Amino acid sequence: MFVRHILVEVPLFWIGTDNGLVIYNWQHQKVIKRALLNANGASNVCYAVQKDNNGFFWVSSNLGLYKFNNKFELLQKYNTGNGLSFLEYNTASTLKDSDGAIYFGGVGGITNFRPDALLQNAFSPAPLITSIKVNDKPWVLQKNPNLVNELSFNSKQNFLSIQFAVTNYSNEANNTFSYRLKGLNDNWSTASTNNTATFTSLPPGAHTFELRSANSDGKWSNEVKTLSITILPPWWQTWWFITIAAIALTTLLTFIIRRRIKNIRSEAAVKQQMAELEIKGLHAQMNPHFIFNSLNSIKEMILEDQKQNASRYLSKFAQLIGTSLEQ
Repeated sequence: MFVRHILVEVPLFWIGTDNGLVIYNWQHQKVIKRALLNANGASNVCYAVQKDNNGFFWVSSNLGLYKFNNKFELLQKYNTGNGLSFLEYNTASTLKDSDGAIYFGGVGGITNFRPDALLQNAFSPAPLITSIKVNDKPWVLQKNPNLVNELSFNSKQNFLSIQFAVTNYSNEANNTFSYRLKGLNDNWSTASTNNTATFTSLPPGAHTFELRSANSDGKWSNEVKTLSITILPPWWQTWWFITIAAIALTTLLTFIIRRRIKNIRSEAAVKQQMAELEIKGLHAQMNPHFIFNSLNSIKEMILEDQKQNASRYLSKFAQLIGTSLEQ
């Protein structure tokens, strides 16, 4: 970064460079602000910086003179439309005399003026919307675009270009515009002579386009032009679709849960029937003949001194009797 001029304003250094102004605090050893003369890609060379008696800072460039306030904000641009006889100035060529007059040397000679004697253009009308494009195609309206207060588009019509102008023909080349789209970005755009605002991939929702303009002396219009823009959501994001989907999902879950409960109950009923059949079969076996034969078998085992077999048989027979009595 090439340094062309330094203005010492304790504790700040206003440094003119080939890429805008750099405001440096030498006490804290840090850059406070980097200010561009032109945000649209034009030259940002700063040849010299001078402070006037009213606390404003003037910067010479190769596109004219620029006026900043002590908050490092660009207030106004001066070129041939404001009365300058040339635009390009020289490096570090500036002076302020005892009367407050400021001098800048340039390729066309010397520009000198008294800042407090400059007349301000107080006329600054409201801007006008002249045309609207949707998806790069002109949007046909039934009336003047500037008389339209609101517009509504579907979800696929979300690429918008809005063109505008201002009916101020005094040094009209230096009229500037600033805009914002509330609901998407609440910050105002950097003021420029560009008269088109373009928005891509706008999300569904309600937005408010706000536009203001400034005359060649940097005076903003009192009125802000507004336009309400609504981007409708796609069908799968509409309230009615979400409601239907929620109802359908609830119905499906209810059906699945009820079906599962029914299956569990059916399985339980089958198991219950099987248990009842087993008990009935057990009861059928517990007839007098079965009991008689079982006791005779135990008796024979005892007589034949098969005590271990008799004990095992008797134990199983007792369990069988107990199970039958419990049912």
